[in-house]
Amino acid sequence: MHPETDEPYLRAFDCALRILSRRDHSIVELRRKLEKKGFPEGEIRRVLAEGLRLGYLDDERAAHALINRLKRKGCGVRRIRFELRQRGLSGDPFIALLQNCFSPEEELGLARRVLERKLKTCSAAEGELAKRARLYRFLVGRGFSELSIRAAINELGCGERQDPNGHAP
Repeated sequence: MHPETDEPYLRAFDCALRILSRRDHSIVELRRKLEKKGFPEGEIRRVLAEGLRLGYLDDERAAHALINRLKRKGCGVRRIRFELRQRGLSGDPFIALLQNCFSPEEELGLARRVLERKLKTCSAAEGELAKRARLYRFLVGRGFSELSIRAAINELGCGERQDPNGHAP
């Protein structure tokens, strides 16, 4: 059967192209989306094979794009690793890619920048211990490592008692 005359295949392939035109997707992600739209398994396999052959699907490229997008959003390594797994991008190659794209020093710097922005929203009346705990929970939610969180909070002096002149005792 020729793909040019195969209507179900063409509909599935057209749908896949629309999905991929928005952003890179992993093979697992695209498969899930096509399944959700009700395409038969045989058509999905053919579409995925053709997408791979044409270079429209590339798990490494999708992982790299996701890592960079989440870094720009202010997410830490744990959150990024979780998101990679959710998209079917797990295993040694993707762990190595994440380590190459996001060093511990970069994570600390990003945690510091995210924390600086968050500090602008903190109430001056909030107790120091409560503020420190809230900032800690915020960074945990963003997926930063405990080491990066503690270092960023300590470097920025969050939650330290200050005298009226703004100096730590």
